[in-house]
Formats: sequence, C-alpha cells, structure tokens
Amino acid sequence: MRALAAYGTAAVLLLASQVALGQPPPDPAGNPDEAGENNPRAAMQKKRAACRQEAIGQGLRGPELQDQVAVCVQEARLACLKQAIAQKVRGPERMSFISKCLGS
Repeated sequence: MRALAAYGTAAVLLLASQVALGQPPPDPAGNPDEAGENNPRAAMQKKRAACRQEAIGQGLRGPELQDQVAVCVQEARLACLKQAIAQKVRGPERMSFISKCLGS
C-alpha cells in the first residue's frame, strides 16, 4: 500500500513539474483582466515564450533549452526589479511595474 501511495505521489509531482516547466495554455475565457499587461502571470508567460523562441533559434533542445529559458526569464525579471528599485517604485505598484516591464 505504501508503494502505491509513493508511486502516486511521484506521478503527481512529475506531472506538476512538467506543467511548471512547460508553457500553460492561454486562458480560454479570454478575460481581459487576466490577459492584460498588469497581470504578473501573463507577463511572465509572454516573456517565457519570447525566451523559448530565442533559445530554439540558438538550436537548444531538451534540458539545455529549459535551463536557458529559466535563466532568460529570471534575468529579465531581475533587470525589471532593478529598474523598479532605481525608480523607487514600492508596494503593489512594484508588481505592476515589473509586469509591464516584462511584457515590453
């Protein structure tokens, strides 16, 4: 019984990691608030797609592709965060600023 539970847990974790590393499908409802530039998730997905295309253009595949996409997205987020700090953007406005920055 424990082995079955362990396999089930492993399967769920594997599926979750694949979803986290992959690109989730767009919102089928087409809600403008959810797809707008001020939505951090939408901005991150947009940047991830751009980074993925860039990495594919470099001929990367498999784990190297995933690693490059992760680095690209985090470097872009860090650059936006540095801009927000330099401009003294604080509080909830910072998240909006970073989302807009990533979306551009």
